[in-house]
Amino acid sequence: MTSSTNGPFGRGPQAIMPVQKGHIPMAEFWFQAVEVLERAGVPVEERVRPGIPLKKDATRVEDLGPFLREIKLADWDVPMLHFLGRGVYSPDYRRTFAAAWDVLQREPGEMQPIISSDSVRVRALVGSRPNPGPYMVAKDALEALGVRDAHAREVEALHLVLDAEDDAQLIEAVRAGWYDAETYDSAREHLQALG
Repeated sequence: MTSSTNGPFGRGPQAIMPVQKGHIPMAEFWFQAVEVLERAGVPVEERVRPGIPLKKDATRVEDLGPFLREIKLADWDVPMLHFLGRGVYSPDYRRTFAAAWDVLQREPGEMQPIISSDSVRVRALVGSRPNPGPYMVAKDALEALGVRDAHAREVEALHLVLDAEDDAQLIEAVRAGWYDAETYDSAREHLQALG
C-alpha cells in the first residue's frame, strides 16, 4: 500500500508495511521486513510506516504499546504508524489511539508522531437490504417522495448522508472543545448555534 504525500519528507511515496501476527512475533516480522527493504535501498524511517491490522481484533490493543516499544518507533525523527481497519468511527479507535500515543508522543514543540487510519466506512453508510445504512434509507425515502431518476436519487442521497456525517463530526469536535474562534467566543456558543 502506498500513497503520495507532501508531508514532512516532501514529495514521494509513503508505504504502509502491514505487520502480520502469526507464527513469528510482530516485532520479528517487522525487523525482517525492514531488513529486506533496507537491502533494496528503501529509506525505511523516511518512507515506510508499520501498518497494524486491527479489524476483528487481528491485533489486541494491549499488544500495541509493547510492539511499538520493541521496534523503537519513538526513536524515529518522526514516528509514523497506520491502523489498518480501525478508523475514527470504530468503537475502539480512541483506546487504540491512546495506546499508541502513550508510547509515541513527544514534548511540546517537537515534531509529533503521524498516526493514520482507515476502515470500510462506506459499508456502514450503505448497508444491505436486510440492514440498510443511512445512504440506502435516504435513497429509498427519495424514491418514496417521487424522485424517479435513479442517478439523481443516488447523488442526493449521498449529499444528505455526507452532510449529516459532517454535522455529526462538527458537533463532536465542538463538544470536545474545538470551535470556530473567528465566529464564536467559545465552544458552548458554537454548539448553541448548531442547535
